[in-house]
Amino acid sequence: MNAQETSFKDIGSYIIPAAIIGIIGYSVYRYNLDIVSKEQKLHDIRDICISSDNIICDYITLSDFSKKGDLLDVWWLLNKTERKNISISLIEGANVEYSIGGSVPQVCNSGLSSCAGIDPAFCGGTECGTNAGLRYLLLNEFDNIGIDTCYFIGFDNVTRCFYIPFKNKIKLPCTSVSVDAAETLFFHRICAIQIGEDVTDITNWIFFQYEEANIILGTGQIPNGTYITVFDKYTSMVGTTCHGVSDGYDSAGKYPAKWHLKLDGTIEIVNQ
Repeated sequence: MNAQETSFKDIGSYIIPAAIIGIIGYSVYRYNLDIVSKEQKLHDIRDICISSDNIICDYITLSDFSKKGDLLDVWWLLNKTERKNISISLIEGANVEYSIGGSVPQVCNSGLSSCAGIDPAFCGGTECGTNAGLRYLLLNEFDNIGIDTCYFIGFDNVTRCFYIPFKNKIKLPCTSVSVDAAETLFFHRICAIQIGEDVTDITNWIFFQYEEANIILGTGQIPNGTYITVFDKYTSMVGTTCHGVSDGYDSAGKYPAKWHLKLDGTIEIVNQ
């Protein structure tokens, strides 16, 4: 064996372990960078928009954090009160931004694709299901590209497309909800944002619809004597159209949560 062959082997014995160490080191670096990035996002949101759990920045600033995805990235690093106040602020702000602070005057169920324009022949009045579907699509965390032929006309008489480009839409753990009582023929659809990790705890949800950003249990939109059913946020999105919100089961064929709000105001979890 000559000296050149020996030197190549010697060099290889150093290069290969060094390369492996380098790959491992870069992976650890990237992992730590991601952690630091989330911590930085959390710091920025709290520094600019939150003081003593209360929201101190304007809607545009707060919604920018949400539209960039920063808010969703750190959602479960915030405390529950912060998540609640952020949700209410963004719901109220979206009502103004999209002029939907009530039952939307008109929805156009069929128009040109890619948000290119309405067909006036398909415009008409709305009901709770349509309004819940619209709010769910505007505020959920998914890219709802399948509804780019749907349009709504807000209270400012401006026509807008249901589809908001993903980079520009508010992204929250939002889903749709039914509030029903068959014996009294009460059937209603609303939306909810998850602010606590246990989905079966009703206090871990902010319920909203129309101009109400935080519906109180036992009042008009969620009266006593009703069953409240939370739909799966992803499967509900798949079936929701400009005609209205879709029921959504989870992977086990069940709803994430269901309660009975009894006539006396007490709450009972419904076993499925």
